[in-house]
Amino acid sequence: MKNRLAVFIHGLGSTHEKTWAKMLRLCSEDKILSSEYDFDYFEYHTSKWADFCREGIPKLALMLDSKVNADWQSYESIFFVAHSMGGIVAKQYILDLDTFSKGSNVKGIFFFATPSNGSTLASIADFFNISSSHTKDLIKNSSYLTEMNKRWESRHKYTSDAFQYAYGEIDSIVTQASSHRDYYITPIVIPKKNHGTISVPDNKSDISYKQLKSYLLEQTKASIKQDSSLRVSTSRLPTTEGEFFGREAELGLMEQVWNDRETNIISVVAFGGVGKTALVKHWLNHISINGYTGASKVYGWSFYSQGAEEGTQVSAEEFFAHTLKWFGDPDPSAGSPWDKGVRLAELIQKERTLLILDGMEPLQYPPGPMFGKLKDQGVKALTRELRRSNPGLCVITTRVHLVDIADTGNQTVRSLDLENLTEDAGAQFLHHLGVKGTKGELKQTVINFGGHALALSLLGRYLAIVHNGNISMREIIPALTKEEKLGGHARRVMESYEKWLIGTPELDIIRMMGLFDRPATGDAIESLKKPPEIVGLTDTQRKLSWAQWKYAVSRLRELGLLGAEDGYHSDILDCHPLVREHFQEKLKNENPNAWIAANSKLYEYYRDIPNKTLPDTLVEMEPLFLAVSHGCKANKYQEAMAVYWERIQRKSEYYSLKVLGALGANLATLADFFDTQWDKPVDNISVFFKLEVLGSAGYILRALGQKQEAIQALRGGLIHSIRFQDWNEAATNAENISELHLSSGDILTAIKYGKEAIEYADKSREDLRSIASRTALADALHRNDQINMASTLFLEAELLQQKWQPKFKYLYSLRGFLFCDLLLKQEKYTEALARAETTINIAIERNDPLSIALDNLTLGRANIYRQSDAGPDFKLAKEYFDKAVDGLRMADRQDHIARSLIFRAAWFRKSKDYNNARNDLDEAFEISKSGDMQLHLVDFYLESAHLHLVMDEHEEANKNIALAEDLINKTGYDLKRDELEALKGKRGSI
Repeated sequence: MKNRLAVFIHGLGSTHEKTWAKMLRLCSEDKILSSEYDFDYFEYHTSKWADFCREGIPKLALMLDSKVNADWQSYESIFFVAHSMGGIVAKQYILDLDTFSKGSNVKGIFFFATPSNGSTLASIADFFNISSSHTKDLIKNSSYLTEMNKRWESRHKYTSDAFQYAYGEIDSIVTQASSHRDYYITPIVIPKKNHGTISVPDNKSDISYKQLKSYLLEQTKASIKQDSSLRVSTSRLPTTEGEFFGREAELGLMEQVWNDRETNIISVVAFGGVGKTALVKHWLNHISINGYTGASKVYGWSFYSQGAEEGTQVSAEEFFAHTLKWFGDPDPSAGSPWDKGVRLAELIQKERTLLILDGMEPLQYPPGPMFGKLKDQGVKALTRELRRSNPGLCVITTRVHLVDIADTGNQTVRSLDLENLTEDAGAQFLHHLGVKGTKGELKQTVINFGGHALALSLLGRYLAIVHNGNISMREIIPALTKEEKLGGHARRVMESYEKWLIGTPELDIIRMMGLFDRPATGDAIESLKKPPEIVGLTDTQRKLSWAQWKYAVSRLRELGLLGAEDGYHSDILDCHPLVREHFQEKLKNENPNAWIAANSKLYEYYRDIPNKTLPDTLVEMEPLFLAVSHGCKANKYQEAMAVYWERIQRKSEYYSLKVLGALGANLATLADFFDTQWDKPVDNISVFFKLEVLGSAGYILRALGQKQEAIQALRGGLIHSIRFQDWNEAATNAENISELHLSSGDILTAIKYGKEAIEYADKSREDLRSIASRTALADALHRNDQINMASTLFLEAELLQQKWQPKFKYLYSLRGFLFCDLLLKQEKYTEALARAETTINIAIERNDPLSIALDNLTLGRANIYRQSDAGPDFKLAKEYFDKAVDGLRMADRQDHIARSLIFRAAWFRKSKDYNNARNDLDEAFEISKSGDMQLHLVDFYLESAHLHLVMDEHEEANKNIALAEDLINKTGYDLKRDELEALKGKRGSI
């Protein structure tokens, strides 16, 4: 006997045999389910017409109680599976006996077409004055049901995980509205099922059976949770269907890293279609049988639902909002993205947690200098903290190796490069799909298709459906030159499907999927189908009835070209990224008119979604980003750019950049406006917009630490602006190029471009440019230790600003920060403090996060350096440093983040908090090294030397001093020579 029991309850006018025979047979034959559950049923006399039980449903609930007490008390967990009125009986039983109280062995109910608000049939029977008390209880909105629903909602609102509701797509007796009253639970729609057939599955692939199996397995985990405080949430992971073949070695490694407790993170890396998610889900199912073998919490999330195409900009905002709340954070919306990542890591580190992050590649940079690095600061913080310390395990699946968590050398991070299926496993898979052939033929087919899991899945279904499983027909699958490891074999099969489906609505539907980089909503699809029709894409859809459309979608799912139906959102269509990419390429190249027309419709659809002309948040803005993307694909560059400039950026306010700090989203959007990145914008936009595109791209690339690409964009902008004699823009580009060369350690080139910037600024007669160009050159001269010349230029800039903006006494924003940096070098701490205390109010008034953060950094430094009778005010300085670091993370300015971390590390060192000093320095080094920030590396080496000296780690101190000296000599960073010599003196005196 098992510990768990599933009890099947039939409905009005039926019997156990009629309702549940097929379902019970499938459950009993399922190895996984039958290893966990015993199965039984509750039979009772009932009729739609005669009255067998004059007390009605309440008496049936008492009979069920007798059965539970007499026959099933030895089970630890009982789950009811109820059809129609059987669900009302189960509800009555629970309400009357309060069986969800502590100690009860009844744990949950799966309702199939239960008439919570009554049924049509019962109301008709009442019209004819039928005497059955059961039928009368089920009359729509009867007093009995109304009272039951009130009691149910008030008592079980917070036990929703125990219940699931399903209704038939074509059920005329119990509609969706009547199928559930728990508004906090989304019901499951079962396609092509009516009231009678919803509980009668055709086979194990039937949705009714699969949903029940999924529910019972989830409740297995829930019952474990009640005994051991285990909490499990894996519903956000993708559904993987079918049997699992091979992967014994990989599963063994997963088991090893979970049990050895030395590994903190393991990333499963493979190209699309190889089976990353299937592997992880299979392993999860395996360990779930034993209560996840020691886990306190199990949590899974997939980023695929937000767009799976590499290079797609995805926000982790929803992930953090949901996940922080689940782990018990009191205010998930508080703090910067980085702060959220750190807080989530701390919550995870409290217990042995199994965290699964599926489909990470949308959060990683596409091919280029930043390839594989994480875009999102919050997820970067989360993985960084878990890499350092994690009593559990974080499992990540991705197409691309995660640079941010590269192997540390001590196996705290492992990488599993998932290869294709073996010959034996692939042969078993093909046989399972219905391919007929000898073992040798099946193995050869696996070899021919590279063992690619998706390719074999598509091939097997294709041969089974189109050629009755005849393996010899594999020879007609066309050869392609597309690189095999990138999915070429899967594309071969898709080519054959395309030929076979020619002229059918199915082909047009799957072509539509190529227009989206994420799951397609029903509304978006409907916008494509609206008149005028698109020849070669939607013209076959015009004559389709709703039923015919559903049939075509169902057929594509059977073929494996569309993903399984989302039980919560039945109108959403999705497919594997490789399928999407293939049909996108085909549509774009072979039917460019349809490609343009369809993207034009989607541009208008997404453009019109926001209720606000000027959305305030990134979530509200998301449709506009999509609109711009589709507008560019439709060659509506000028219109799309107008949406971006006016509604996303709010013109020169640069709202999404400077207020929201959405650098990644903006960069992904700007990429659509380039013929070649990042120096040649498309011809179809105005000169003004070309300069804006180049300037904005340069600004973002610089902020993200992509120096060479930023210089490329800015030089392109400089050439264009000089050509069109836009001296204001020329000065801006020259300033930015100067600053980039400065950060990279090429100080002499920085000085050269700084002088050019002044020349262009003076030609422009723009006050702001004259001010900014002088501060850019002054900063370069300061780094070269030309203090007097730098000071003269800063004062010139301040006088120009006072004439231009008389109400502002001091230079403010970045320009004021750079001047204060010089003042601190001159030991004018009180003056720097007074300036920053004034300019931070300007930054707050202007809602400028970057300037606020920089002023906080100045305030922190000034409070450390200035002397008083009590000494440096370390506590106050720390508050400023924390605000600076958090603010710069929100602004996503990598160059300034590195700078702020080094200064805060000095505070930790002086406070003898050496661990936190190391942490800040480690992160500063990662940022500076990856971003080629040579001057910041000098600062890092010097501060590291200070830290190692106070910790009596002389060998490490000497290494850092030597590295700092070498870089100072190479870059001309003469400003740091005094500090270097002082460190040498300390070293020599020890």
